[in-house]
Amino acid sequence: MSNNVSMTRDVINSFDTRHQLRQVRRFVCRLTLVVIIGAVGETTMRAQGPFINPVCKESCALTDLACMTREQTCQLKLDAYYTYMAQLGAGVTLHRLPSLYVELLQKHYSGALTEVRFGFSDRQPGTKATTDCSVIYFSSGAPSNFVNKLKDGLLSTDQEFSLLLHELRHFSQCKIIGGRDSYAKMWFGHFTVSFLQQGTLDPKALHDGMPMEKDAISAASDFLKKTATIRDANGILVRPFTLTMFAGSTVIGSTLTAFADLPVPLIASVQGGSEPIRYLWSIKGPTDVFSKSMNGGRSDQKEIDWTPEREGTYSIALLVMQFNSGLVPVEKVINVKVLPRTKIVPATIN
Repeated sequence: MSNNVSMTRDVINSFDTRHQLRQVRRFVCRLTLVVIIGAVGETTMRAQGPFINPVCKESCALTDLACMTREQTCQLKLDAYYTYMAQLGAGVTLHRLPSLYVELLQKHYSGALTEVRFGFSDRQPGTKATTDCSVIYFSSGAPSNFVNKLKDGLLSTDQEFSLLLHELRHFSQCKIIGGRDSYAKMWFGHFTVSFLQQGTLDPKALHDGMPMEKDAISAASDFLKKTATIRDANGILVRPFTLTMFAGSTVIGSTLTAFADLPVPLIASVQGGSEPIRYLWSIKGPTDVFSKSMNGGRSDQKEIDWTPEREGTYSIALLVMQFNSGLVPVEKVINVKVLPRTKIVPATIN
């Protein structure tokens, strides 16, 4: 068994660029058959060296060959995992997630997303991406130009976001279980479970049948629904809308005092979202039953001048939204007390 792993390392180290992908496919098949089946069935293995990773340690008695075999099998799997990931990451340029993605997606994940690095590596057979704890390698099987779009914060389709959210779930799995060594051990453990359950060597069936994959698929589907409320009409991830209202240069709270026949300049300041933003103003006067538009149905005005015609209590509302997107609209309602002009006193804004 140790000779097989050693030979695998030698083969990987001698790959030339033209034949890497073909050889990696063979490597993974051999990994499946030799390490998973052979190592699990081996019962006469002896200690191969003094080092056993702490995640594989079982504190075996010197006479407990079955225990030592489990330790060695575990160590061989870790060695194979690290050998594969080393060739996958060789020469790869890694990038950080855009800060906006970290800000908006962090609440869905365990572990700090600032630790995540990603890059392009096509030395992985039949998969769109591989996550090695905090490092994600995307292949040519991912959507077109995926790494550059992610680097620039320009993912825009459900397919693209599903892939990212899926791989970030694997990052969380690694953090939850305790780090890279434990993650590698779990990966092989789940691979073995999937192999026994599926009874097939179909790589996709084995991959999708792993418990950690089922978890990532489910989580990505759930998170994708939640991101719909922070993606604009082009599908780009953006901050949610926030709205501040001004009367001239003064911030308005929930109430305003004004005077009949004197204009009040109302200004909306919107943060988050993206253009085109729609501004829907409405007003309900002292004798009105229903609200009516303040700007003739126009939706592009973030500033209007309103002049109350008579004294009384008014209700002014502004709804800010973007058509054809999942962005959550934001509304502000201001209760305005209009005094007769003959009783002018200094304006108060609360």
